[in-house]
Amino acid sequence: MSAQATRKVPAGVKVVAWLYIVSGVLSLVMVAAGVLFDSALSQLPAMDADISPELAQMAASRARFGAPDPYELVFAALALWCGIALLRLRPWARAATEWLTWATLASTVAFGIYYIHLWRAISAELAQNIGATANLPMLQTVGTVTGVVLTLLFCAPWIAAIRYLRSLTARAALAPPRGSSAAR
Repeated sequence: MSAQATRKVPAGVKVVAWLYIVSGVLSLVMVAAGVLFDSALSQLPAMDADISPELAQMAASRARFGAPDPYELVFAALALWCGIALLRLRPWARAATEWLTWATLASTVAFGIYYIHLWRAISAELAQNIGATANLPMLQTVGTVTGVVLTLLFCAPWIAAIRYLRSLTARAALAPPRGSSAAR
């Protein structure tokens, strides 16, 4: 048995590894759902049925902008690859996972900013449509605060993963075994 196979995987490494394995699997499920959704939306115009304006607009928007499926597939593959490599204590996995975690954190923050901007635009239009302009600042404030809180909550695991991956414990656990000339 090799020296790497006899090393024990620390609990923190397992947590980060499984965070990425689960995220990768969920991304694959989201891609599959997106493909099914695109397929269903593409069949709507051919059905010659009465389609609500909202659904027709959603189909047109999806056709115009497309789905981020290629990016989701790349993330899923990288997440699974990094998660499995962490569980196998591959020395390169710490740096690769840290890089992926920084990218995921940036993406989470960008989505949070997008959500807040979208909320403010939609709530303003909604308030205008129903004539409730007096409560617009409160509605926008509640949505903005909710967006900030949710963004921080979604960022927390990635920040914890970065902190752990930079720790001496993780560096020692994922260091090449002594006496090995090359890490796989």
